Amino acid sequence: MCYSGPETVFICGECTSTMDVVKKMTSLGLLKAWDSVISVFQTAGRGQHGRTWESLGGNLFSSWLWPPFDKSLDPAGRWANMASLLAGGAIADFLATIGVSVEIKWPNDLLYHGKKLCGILVEDFSGLLVTGIGINIKSAPGENSFYGRGAIPATSLLAAGKTFSPLELWLDILSAGKSFYSHMTRHAGPDFFIKWLEARLAWKGARVVIRELPEGEIAARISGLAPDGGLEISRNGQAETLYNGRIFQVD
Repeated sequence: MCYSGPETVFICGECTSTMDVVKKMTSLGLLKAWDSVISVFQTAGRGQHGRTWESLGGNLFSSWLWPPFDKSLDPAGRWANMASLLAGGAIADFLATIGVSVEIKWPNDLLYHGKKLCGILVEDFSGLLVTGIGINIKSAPGENSFYGRGAIPATSLLAAGKTFSPLELWLDILSAGKSFYSHMTRHAGPDFFIKWLEARLAWKGARVVIRELPEGEIAARISGLAPDGGLEISRNGQAETLYNGRIFQVD
């Protein structure tokens, strides 16, 4: 089953992951830039660093094939380093239009009232970007699904008073998200986007613990975002910029 519009949305039943489906279809020449896949159920959905994304029925499991960023508009290649942040910004901007104000937890989660509503995973595939987006529409994973001490709880759009089918939500996101992408990459630019994002950055100024770093676990305070999308922190009176790690709030 597919929906034919300016782009094509393919709908599949059970699959391992929509990321896998997009990659397979792309390799067979069945997808073009801006086409996407949504699934009824995933048996092996995944999140950042290979962690499992729990796929509860009624929620959105989608992967979107993005084109390469236009290097003539961004010779320094900053957008390529901020793809997950750009995707998060696009979803956050859309959610604001339906009355759901979220914060962006660097680098790839959206929080509603401090709880995880959406996760994003971006992977390069043959020069294209496969942008995976999972949104809790109907239900949220339980506490036993979280990873490690201090992991934040999850929430859903239903808990926020919003009711959607996965396809209805996805079609709305496609139009709004592509417009956001075009505005930011072709008109506003990376500097504007970073300022826009910082105003929506979760836990800015808060003390956090950052784990899964080469040196293990560190305590720091979030200062903001670097021009290339890295996370600026203050640790022991020194400014640093991080490009990986998992963040947990202390206060």
